[in-house]
Amino acid sequence: MGARLRQSLTAVVLVIMLLPLLAASALAAPPATDSWSFTQKGLSADAGESVCTTTGDLVTCTGRSVSIFSGHFREQGSGAIVGTQVCVSYYTDVWNETTGEPVSFTSEFGCTTDVGSATNIQRDVSSATIAATTVTLQSETCERVGDEFECTVGEETRDVVVEGTFTATSPTVRQSYRNFYDDGVCIFRDSFRGTSASAMFVGTIDGEAVEIGNDENGYSQIGNGTWSSSGRCSLES
Repeated sequence: MGARLRQSLTAVVLVIMLLPLLAASALAAPPATDSWSFTQKGLSADAGESVCTTTGDLVTCTGRSVSIFSGHFREQGSGAIVGTQVCVSYYTDVWNETTGEPVSFTSEFGCTTDVGSATNIQRDVSSATIAATTVTLQSETCERVGDEFECTVGEETRDVVVEGTFTATSPTVRQSYRNFYDDGVCIFRDSFRGTSASAMFVGTIDGEAVEIGNDENGYSQIGNGTWSSSGRCSLES
């Protein structure tokens, strides 16, 4: 798998923290391909949190996220998918604060469409519910080897159970904007058009009680609209 720089991975996390609606696939690191694109249209609820600690020159950030999407999803190279999807992700990012160079990046990510009618999002984006759902996570580990950053996909997977409720905590607002990011390695383009509201997620992820709102360490939102993302990375093999 190609080399990846911490800045590129951090850009994805920033996109997750800033956009009001997030396609489930955006919760993972960029795909191991030179380019990608997808479009999502429908109802979405997303929540995520992260914590960073510093030891000497090393900064370690750990985070997790959960999302539910219901509607149409189209990915580059494949046809449209219609239905409801639940996703879960974890990540640990370590880099040298003095040099800005990446040290390691570990992630787990998975989605499932095996959900029942009790898992849904209200059309007025007032709330969303994830009934107890099993999600299979695939891991990936990236480490610095010499001057390169090499990534390896884990051979084993693990199942986690997620459940909980999103409840809107603000009025619904209409939003429309475009986002562009270029770090010299990857270029990201994102756009959104629709309505969204801040929210609170209360539930459990892998047996651990979770409560995520909007603060310096987290985000939680519900929305209805169209969100698209595309990107291209110059990855070395």
